[in-house]
Amino acid sequence: MNNIGFIPQRREESPEGIEKNLAIHHLAPFLLTNIITKHLRRADTARLVTLSSEAHGLGARFFDLNNL
Repeated sequence: MNNIGFIPQRREESPEGIEKNLAIHHLAPFLLTNIITKHLRRADTARLVTLSSEAHGLGARFFDLNNL
């Protein structure tokens, strides 16, 4: 199950320059899913579930999305 419960209080980047919110909410589930896909295909009843919520509305706004 892909389920992240992280709401950053400020904008941060990893040492590699990747914005942590993007890394945690998008890149991590994507990479994990790609890593385990071959194992899931071997199982008879494998399932992958990705959850989301309305928590994005609780986070701080670090930039104006209309002016990217």
